[in-house]
Amino acid sequence: GTSIAFDQSVPAFSSVTPSTGSSVKVADVGYTLSEAIASGTVKYTQTAGSGSDGPHTVTLAVGELNSGARSLAALTNAPTLVSGLTYQIDFNGVDAAGNAATEVSVTGIFFDTTVPADFTVGSVITTGGTVTAGKWNSTNTDIAVTVTLPDDATLIGGTLQIQASVAGESYENLGSAHTIADGEENTSVTSSFDAATFEALSGGISDGESILFKAILTDKAGNAKTGTQSGTSIAFDQSVPAFSSVTP
Repeated sequence: GTSIAFDQSVPAFSSVTPSTGSSVKVADVGYTLSEAIASGTVKYTQTAGSGSDGPHTVTLAVGELNSGARSLAALTNAPTLVSGLTYQIDFNGVDAAGNAATEVSVTGIFFDTTVPADFTVGSVITTGGTVTAGKWNSTNTDIAVTVTLPDDATLIGGTLQIQASVAGESYENLGSAHTIADGEENTSVTSSFDAATFEALSGGISDGESILFKAILTDKAGNAKTGTQSGTSIAFDQSVPAFSSVTP
């Protein structure tokens, strides 16, 4: 009355996230399982940083044992990690026949929940053509916004997004975000935008409107800080003066 099910297929974890060397602000994981497993664990082990934490061994819940792709998301029994520490994450599982998956590990996962320090957007200047402080005229070709970044290594690999508000309306992104390079922390970074990009704000800026500027600073882990707006505004004036009814 007894039968034996032959199963020598070893389950496998693949496409695990986060990837080695990542910075994260949550303990979320993602993975793909080649087959359903009967049990599994995700283990977080501190490998660097000041202080001590864990290890945390998380038992996978029923819905986390299924075959196929599991998108990056929090585990049912997600651990509480410590900001500023670096972890290794190990994925293990065993199928119903007792076949154990080969452990898959990702290393150098920096956990960071600290937002960047306060900062203020600095100078805003027009360039090209006839430059008049605080004005955008028909001859200007670019606008340059300068931000002094905090002295924070976690900003490397993060982004600086300049935003603008036209005539008191909501702020919107001005161009694309600048990716912060190694060595740019604690320096002044200038982002320049051409006339087409600038003049397209708010569906097209009109003469007489005033533009204000601020920025959003996001570190590599995704923690964001909105800076204080620049003390400089730009008045949009492309109306060309004209002489008429001249006499004699």
